[in-house]
Amino acid sequence: MNDRTVLALVAAVLLGALWVVEDPRTAANKVDARFEAIEADQKALEAKTRKVESRVFAVEEMRDQVEDAVGRLLPLDAKWISLKPGTSENWSFDVGGKATIQVLDMDMDGVPRFAIKNKGGEVEASLSPGHGVLLVDDLGATRRGYETAIHRMRRDRSGHPVQALVSVSLAIETD
Repeated sequence: MNDRTVLALVAAVLLGALWVVEDPRTAANKVDARFEAIEADQKALEAKTRKVESRVFAVEEMRDQVEDAVGRLLPLDAKWISLKPGTSENWSFDVGGKATIQVLDMDMDGVPRFAIKNKGGEVEASLSPGHGVLLVDDLGATRRGYETAIHRMRRDRSGHPVQALVSVSLAIETD
């Protein structure tokens, strides 16, 4: 190799090195551009989060309104009772008569079993929401019908029932 070739090689390497090494201002501009892009993404995510939060709030508000509406449809004397075995609740009526509901256990299908007692009789029954039992106290010309109904159930995170909304209503019929 002669001096000119070596010199040409050195010049080519130096030019290549200068071309590869960026200007510090260019690197700073790239960092600034990336930072601005990240800030824009963050602002977009914040906007989406606010929108989702407002939707969640609206859904919660609607759920509360639906629960209030359902509550207005249910009998006034409906009570939430724990479904722990042995739990009992009593109802008394102005025209006389009492009713007692006691939680016995859960059947094989996870439906609560109750002991129901009133002047119409005593019965043990498994009741799920929407079902009820009517016991009638027949006094001849007058009949008193005690209707025990399960309206709703609350469940724990695993899906097991933990509370039931129960009502007992009394209807008096005369001949």
